[in-house]
Amino acid sequence: MTSNVLIVEDSAEVRDGLQIALESQGYHVQTAADGREGIKVFRDWRPDIALLDIRMPRMSGIDVCTLIRNESDVPVIMFSGVDESDDVKLAIQRGANDYVLKDTGFRELLTRVGKHLRHRAADLLIGRPGASAGDRLLPFTASGEASAAAGSPTADMTGLNVKTVKIDTPVVAGEESGGALENLVIVAHSEPDALDQLSEIAARTGFEVAKAATGRESIEILGARRPKLLIVGTVLTDMNCLTVVQAASNHSLGELMGVVLALGRRSPELARRARFMGVQETVYQPWSDGRMDIAIRSALSSTHAARSRLKAA
Repeated sequence: MTSNVLIVEDSAEVRDGLQIALESQGYHVQTAADGREGIKVFRDWRPDIALLDIRMPRMSGIDVCTLIRNESDVPVIMFSGVDESDDVKLAIQRGANDYVLKDTGFRELLTRVGKHLRHRAADLLIGRPGASAGDRLLPFTASGEASAAAGSPTADMTGLNVKTVKIDTPVVAGEESGGALENLVIVAHSEPDALDQLSEIAARTGFEVAKAATGRESIEILGARRPKLLIVGTVLTDMNCLTVVQAASNHSLGELMGVVLALGRRSPELARRARFMGVQETVYQPWSDGRMDIAIRSALSSTHAARSRLKAA
């Protein structure tokens, strides 16, 4: 069976050359000239593998990889004309299966395409379960332990291989279904300037603000404290923001805690998935013009109403 290959590359010369090389090997190929077009083609066509340039206008290849990984387990190969270790690290964190430099030539990229397609075919043949979009969100139990499938390590939404994430989540007697929450806001973002800006806005609530520079730090705070609000940015160096949202939604507080997602750029699909997972508000930059203040008040108001309904019941 012939495999379908998606190429997302803004350079027409590279895009056309790679398409010719792949079609000469018998692959069916579709192309896109930027990230947004690439996402549309991916959703309409559902290829067997995606090749993504990292640096593109409108939407970077890493952002495209993140969206693809949220929806599918198809192999993703990133390629770039610049050898940047930060790009490699971030691509792998977002779920990329491989990274190839353009100056190695098309032959190396064709070799990697064949390798990943063979591995995927072998997994399907032996019935090895792929990591679907839902599976990539590690399901946190009330005790704070993330389950891992038997056998090979489980991948979370970032694509990082992990076996088990253990989080200490002490439950106070009599508060299992939601006791008094702390006047605390957790702010999670890996860019220092953004973290400081969001924390300053959160401090306007009069609540204590706990800063977390990584997703792991925010989850650890969740395990030890009982906040009224979580503000999580899409830029986290160690995990996808929705992994943190999943941990928060499965926390013993449940719907009692407000969650606001702070996005640096518009991503309707990410916003849709976040709302499905219980995020009350999604805010895009700039945050300093009052949008974040309104979102915080709205999230706190909606969760206050939920707590009142729970108390009345």
